[in-house]
Amino acid sequence: MKIRLRWWPQFKKLNLTTKIFVILTLLCTFCGNTPILGYVTNMMLIMVLVMCSTCVFKRLGREVVVNRTNRILVWLLGAFATFLIFQSRFSFDKGLTLIYARRYCVYTIFLILLTHVKVYDIIISLFKGYSWIAGLSALLMTILTGKKSGGLLGDYQAVGMMMSIACIIFVIDYFENRKNFVNMIGYLLSLTCVFVSGKRTFSLLAILCLVGMYLITSDRHKTQKAAKIAVVLGVSLLILYNVFPPIRELVTRTVQLNAGGDEFTRTSGRSGMWKVAMSIFLSHKLFGTGFATFAVYTGSFYRSELWAGKYLTHNIYYGLISETGLVGTLILVSFFFYALIWSCVEYLKYRKQLDSTSVRVSLYAIFVQIWFVIYGYSGNGIYDANEFFFYIMAIAMMIAVVQESKNLTC
Repeated sequence: MKIRLRWWPQFKKLNLTTKIFVILTLLCTFCGNTPILGYVTNMMLIMVLVMCSTCVFKRLGREVVVNRTNRILVWLLGAFATFLIFQSRFSFDKGLTLIYARRYCVYTIFLILLTHVKVYDIIISLFKGYSWIAGLSALLMTILTGKKSGGLLGDYQAVGMMMSIACIIFVIDYFENRKNFVNMIGYLLSLTCVFVSGKRTFSLLAILCLVGMYLITSDRHKTQKAAKIAVVLGVSLLILYNVFPPIRELVTRTVQLNAGGDEFTRTSGRSGMWKVAMSIFLSHKLFGTGFATFAVYTGSFYRSELWAGKYLTHNIYYGLISETGLVGTLILVSFFFYALIWSCVEYLKYRKQLDSTSVRVSLYAIFVQIWFVIYGYSGNGIYDANEFFFYIMAIAMMIAVVQESKNLTC
């Protein structure tokens, strides 16, 4: 049987600079916990250079466009980057905060310089294609070694995160694409990887994306599709529960959570960090201690705690309130929720006139934003370069969809 990649002919037609942009986006997003992770910031800088060059020298290509649709998002993220530059002057670790200030300046550029929706659609297809390879490698290594493995993504935590994102793509294509069987199998593969990783938040998000897509899709056969995947999912989980010990571990930990287990069981010990984060906030209410300084600060003042000096807060909201105070938290949280609300409103506004490609890209953009906002309650997404990168790219995708839609209606 010959495998046809519907995006491949379109990818070949792209100019060289756009191909570089697409490939680097894949590497930054799916780097996992591999050696590539250390080069994400450098790859982002190359992407900015490529986009700026394409924008200035049109003979290099016409795939880069300037955001003329939503400058509020640019101003909000730019304001946070500026705040970090200001904060670095008195931060508990000035050098560390300044590093993040520069990184957020780069993130802001990704909301200024965009590419076409068709290019973002190719990027999503590449994510989907690589998730098959990454997911199978993780499951194979888990079976061979008898313990949770990351396969090509490095470790099981990276598998949980990225295969949770893959679930979003497969679910969107399942309800919006005719290849129902392939996408259903892809979703089951991705979900299995998430469950095997043992990450409760990622598992919850992978299930929620299925429910959310059922509610938002306009597919007339969505109930039939939902019933089919629910039955297959139920049977598959019964089998997998007896095959993979990590899945039994995940179920046990989830049951303990619902049954009111001890504090460590419920939050994996993170609640202690959150209490300390609040105490730090109370003594640094306005500007905080400096972005990304929680570990350094607790290492100096809370040495009796087992995690002091080693970890971030594992909750971006507690991290923000302690490290950036009321000012920084207000700016970035406003950015999160304004971006999400704006994306949903604009999607509903233009839904009927969007083609299938734009629908796919906009749904991916919305669900990744929801994913990120919820994940923030137990993760460190605003600190890790690759995690905040694919979140920012999702917002850029939505801006591109709206901008092209407005151009069509002019």
